[in-house]
Amino acid sequence: MHRRRPGFHQALVALAGNRLATRACTSLRDRRTRAGLLAVQERDSRWQAVCAEHALIVQALEKGDAEAAATAIDRHLHTTLVTLLAQ
Repeated sequence: MHRRRPGFHQALVALAGNRLATRACTSLRDRRTRAGLLAVQERDSRWQAVCAEHALIVQALEKGDAEAAATAIDRHLHTTLVTLLAQ
């Protein structure tokens, strides 16, 4: 049986070390993937923005700056929601 490598979101949640959150994230993987694809399919620039948003999250985590990481995650989620609702 071939296991998929965890994506960005799955890996991020797994790093938190919370098994319940990891299981919830895994169970929502297909929905998250569909929503993400919808969010980027309408605008090529959105894919570039998503990559930049993910980079900001990683940079904050690498610095150990929980507040900056939380802010970057909130902005990423908000922008994705606004993008999806605009379709």
